[in-house]
Amino acid sequence: MTGRGAGSTVSRRRAVFVAGGSAIAGLTIGSGVARAVDGYDDDNRPPSYRISPPSPRSGVFDTQIVWRTAGPSVALTFDDGPDPRWTPRILDILAASDARATFFVLRDHVLAHPELVRRSADAGHEIGVHGADHWDMTRLTSVQLDRSMADTKRAVADLVGREPVLMRPPYGRFDAPVLHAARSHGLQLILWSDWLPGRNSASASAALLAQLTPGAVILCHDGRRTPSEQMVSALRTFVPSCVAKGLRLATVSELLAER
Repeated sequence: MTGRGAGSTVSRRRAVFVAGGSAIAGLTIGSGVARAVDGYDDDNRPPSYRISPPSPRSGVFDTQIVWRTAGPSVALTFDDGPDPRWTPRILDILAASDARATFFVLRDHVLAHPELVRRSADAGHEIGVHGADHWDMTRLTSVQLDRSMADTKRAVADLVGREPVLMRPPYGRFDAPVLHAARSHGLQLILWSDWLPGRNSASASAALLAQLTPGAVILCHDGRRTPSEQMVSALRTFVPSCVAKGLRLATVSELLAER
């Protein structure tokens, strides 16, 4: 993706109305059009640009943002992969408990390690979009956002034969243009309600397991700098413990279908 550092200093207030575990964002955009903002808008953005994209100016747009659901299962999710050091070991742990997970992948890593994407999909795991790289999406223009999501979707679809339907922005950061681009590409934005960190993972996983409830979406990582030997070791206990507790580990799409 070109022009990574683009994006001027703008207001980042989010016009999101939280209801239960989800949020509905109502924004005025074009219907079925506008994947790119015209040159004038790129150079002459109003102060409200990151609140409501300036173009197009007709039609109704609404989208749902999910932190957790009311379903009976739990979704374990992994960001920033695939990575040849961590992803295969995580897949082995999941397979041992017949558990499913969702992997939010980076296009650059998909292109570098296509065999891991195929292995994940063949094992029944879900593949979601995390962007072309790991740049903060709230710093990208509409054109850059469009390219990032389109390229990642295409890279995944070329490998597994179907397009992703979910996305998670790096760092969990989003605003109106990010929502607009995701919706334009048919991607639902998924965040998280719980977290399994790469540090102090044993104690963190024990605490998480004690308070974990159905419908949770758990953030974890299988790429970049966050994964650790501690985290992998904790997952070896955490995954079968969830199953023993009666919590089914499902993909995010399966979790959403249970609502």
